Amino acid sequence: MPVGVYYFRKDCRINDNPLLARACAECDQLIYVWVCPPPSQPGHAWSSHRAGSLRYAFMRECIEDLRADLAAEGVVLVVRFGDPVQVLAQIKAECSYDRLYGEELPGTEEIMGWKTISDYAASNGVQVIQHWQRTLLSLSDLPFGINNLPRVFTSFRTKVEQNWHVRESADVLSWPKSVALPSDPWQLEFAKEKKMDPRASLDFKGGAKSGYERLLCYCGSADLLGRYKETRNGLIGPDYSSKLSPWLAWGCLSPVEVYDAILNYEDKFGANESSYWLVFELLWRDFFQFTARKEGRRIFLRSGFGEGVRSKSNGRSVDEIKWKEGQTGHAFVDACMRELVATGYMSNRGRQNAASYLVHDLAIDWRIGASFFEYHLLDYDVASNWCNWAYIAGVGNDPRAGRKFNVDKQASDYDPKQTFGKLWA
Repeated sequence: MPVGVYYFRKDCRINDNPLLARACAECDQLIYVWVCPPPSQPGHAWSSHRAGSLRYAFMRECIEDLRADLAAEGVVLVVRFGDPVQVLAQIKAECSYDRLYGEELPGTEEIMGWKTISDYAASNGVQVIQHWQRTLLSLSDLPFGINNLPRVFTSFRTKVEQNWHVRESADVLSWPKSVALPSDPWQLEFAKEKKMDPRASLDFKGGAKSGYERLLCYCGSADLLGRYKETRNGLIGPDYSSKLSPWLAWGCLSPVEVYDAILNYEDKFGANESSYWLVFELLWRDFFQFTARKEGRRIFLRSGFGEGVRSKSNGRSVDEIKWKEGQTGHAFVDACMRELVATGYMSNRGRQNAASYLVHDLAIDWRIGASFFEYHLLDYDVASNWCNWAYIAGVGNDPRAGRKFNVDKQASDYDPKQTFGKLWA
């Protein structure tokens, strides 16, 4: 049987990992690898760096948790820093392998990066196996081809709900012997411990263990999930929403695990509007994942991929800086931005208002906002982040060509006593 490399990309888990289960079934020996980007990874046109210290620290927690889970199965995780092709070539020199497994991801850089890896592998006689497992619904179960993906979410949801199918959970049945190669030492920037602000809505800790604990806490409670539709627009505290997005973004939890937990809740407490609404949110996440896969680089264009009007971008740089620093003078927007920078998290209601204010009130290029969120968010995901920003800017999936929020009314509706504003003043 072959010797393989399982290359963890954004699937930091051993439970419900279909590709990992396949690799374990097909190989006699496996080299389990995580390749970390260097802390000095260059940014793009809208930001000089890709990720801040909070997101790097969360990633390290994810990796360490994955390492511990694999160690419990007698398996070694090899962690290396640098360019993936160079790392894989170095590993091949240390221990020859003939198969390479990796999760398929949306995003142009992710796709191009995997193509470079695949080209290297093919030129060295290595078979490449890739699998899409980032969504609740499988690509093969969609009632249309990806190129015929509806542009509007409501149409997407209506069509997929007519013929609903969610795959069974896929777990590893037996673990092949691992090849114990050495790992690189942690680099200084990655080794910094994150210090959570005491005002944070939740003390997020990376890893499947923490993610699953949060999932059981939220979906195992009749009170929490049972009130989700009514509380999901909250701003303060741990339980106004599920807050599962960081663990979904890093693949510590799979959407199928979340869906199964919702079904268990409904079996125990009965189905209700709130339990459906959390599934509804999983479908929104799916929709953006599929959209990013279909649209490719268009999700990064100023003109976007929708049919809306080209977004304005004639604002002042001084206003952009004030927005980033939470110094615009609008208490609600400023509180949202300060929470983001201090904790790496912001409520969904806050994200919509902060984005709308930048794009529609300050007339700043929406991609500057998207890249700022990319830098700070613990739950950054290329599809969810960039497609949501394009939606607000009116150049994405929004049939109304843009969502301009009246931030004064929003503050009055959702923070009437200014409790949130004062918390982050």
